Amino acid sequence: METNSGRLETTKELVTSITQGVGSPVVYLHGYGGSSQDLVPLAKHLSGTQKRVLLNYRAFFSGRRRLSFSDQVQEVLNHLKKSQLLTEPLSFVGYSYGSALAVALSQQLPVNVESMVLINPMPLDPLSYLKSFELKLLKHLLLIPGVIPIYWRTRRGHAELIKLVEFFGLKQTDRLARINNRKAHLLSATLHRFMWIAKSENWHHWNQGLKSPVKKALVVSGGKDPFFDESALQNLFESFSDSRWLRLPKGYHTVHLTHPEVIARTCRELGLLQSAS
Repeated sequence: METNSGRLETTKELVTSITQGVGSPVVYLHGYGGSSQDLVPLAKHLSGTQKRVLLNYRAFFSGRRRLSFSDQVQEVLNHLKKSQLLTEPLSFVGYSYGSALAVALSQQLPVNVESMVLINPMPLDPLSYLKSFELKLLKHLLLIPGVIPIYWRTRRGHAELIKLVEFFGLKQTDRLARINNRKAHLLSATLHRFMWIAKSENWHHWNQGLKSPVKKALVVSGGKDPFFDESALQNLFESFSDSRWLRLPKGYHTVHLTHPEVIARTCRELGLLQSAS
């Protein structure tokens, strides 16, 4: 299917991608529950003369079929092969959950991946590195069937939900202020899916291969991002032979939206990606 913005490709409707430009491919992997559109602002700054490949795998999180993290890695790998993106060197730009996918993919493609940019990356074993009290509380509440939709409609629960939204650097909206039972159940289902993925995966398998074959990498972190402990980022940072750590003290979890120019400039200075001028 042809679109004005690029070529749309699909693999069993689980993974889709929009491809723009020519040259060495830069593959963008979005966060949990998000979509390829989340990374468009950053991609515009990093496009340069390279081929921009925006992956979309929302079906991993919202579809009826539950896919383990390993299954998701394989689905993305199948899509990259089908799209003939493995015939030349490529780079990954991953955000949050997408960063974990990028790291896992690089282990499967030791000779293909030249460099990576990992933005507020999710560690391989996320539940072991939760940082904030709110997330640790949520983790335990999710173990009790049916309690989350009820809890979020209480005064304290709603305050915790607003706090989670603030973690992303977003403001409370009227829609969120009037959360109803349906919205609470949808949010709960999304989080339960994440818990199932996190608890069912053999993370030891992926962490055994954490010493990345990728030579160059940039790790980007927001100082106000409370999701994961810094020790997880340190482990990831040290897994690359040539890496840099860009710390943005005022950044939240969505630093790719608030600081795209800084990230692009750093990539350009390090020679990681050919950024747009």
